[in-house]
Amino acid sequence: METFQQQQDFFRQHWPALRQKLESGGAEAAVAWIDFSFQDELERRVLFLFARQGMVMGEWAGRSLDHCIEFADAAITECLSQSARAADEETRNRRLDSANVASYNLSADLAWCWGDDFPRAQRHYERGLKAAQDSLKWRRQLGKPAWPQSMACWAEGVHRLALDDGNGAVQALQRALDLAVQDAALQGLSADPGPACSGRVLLNLGWLELARQQAGDEAAAARLESVLDYLASQEENPDEHMSADAKFYRQQLLDARRILAAGIPQGG
Repeated sequence: METFQQQQDFFRQHWPALRQKLESGGAEAAVAWIDFSFQDELERRVLFLFARQGMVMGEWAGRSLDHCIEFADAAITECLSQSARAADEETRNRRLDSANVASYNLSADLAWCWGDDFPRAQRHYERGLKAAQDSLKWRRQLGKPAWPQSMACWAEGVHRLALDDGNGAVQALQRALDLAVQDAALQGLSADPGPACSGRVLLNLGWLELARQQAGDEAAAARLESVLDYLASQEENPDEHMSADAKFYRQQLLDARRILAAGIPQGG
């Protein structure tokens, strides 16, 4: 399984059996099935890391974030164990990077801003915060560039908002913005707010304004509107990639503003 497509095909081949275990016995049964049935490290990593496609994005009886957390915790443990057993530094770091990916994905999936149908509660945001912090720690350890670190800071800020840590959210999202500005400089893009600004910078600026608004900054709402206007103008850009990114970023901010206005879900 040298290519992504081969790994994708391997997962799809085994997803029906994995789904059956999830539906009959939850995440514990699914993890036990992998432990019993697969010894090859690559096969185990593929199943643990690709399972998110079915567990979070697919449909199955008993689908819940609690099962997703339990399974993701097992995936992270597996990747860290493989990293600890690795015979050389390159392999050790690649396995650690797999743990980083699993941790970031868990944090993102637990975030409240997607408008999906998962019930969420404080325990999900607490685990999401830790997952974001672990991901940031590993990204720094691995020497990841500015943008991956910005993404992890964003996830931290989103979960701090849900946990009513307004100051912590502002600080985390400010770090995310600062790193997005560094990323723009590395790409030769403008970081000055406006229609020509890097979309990544605008996205993180928008999130920072949302956090500032939640913290009581009355001027933040108007600044957020400006960010949304800049992204709307980028949606008309003939560059299809820039246009698609701007549309995604703007919709994410609109959804987050709507959810914040209604109150972040705390049931589940």
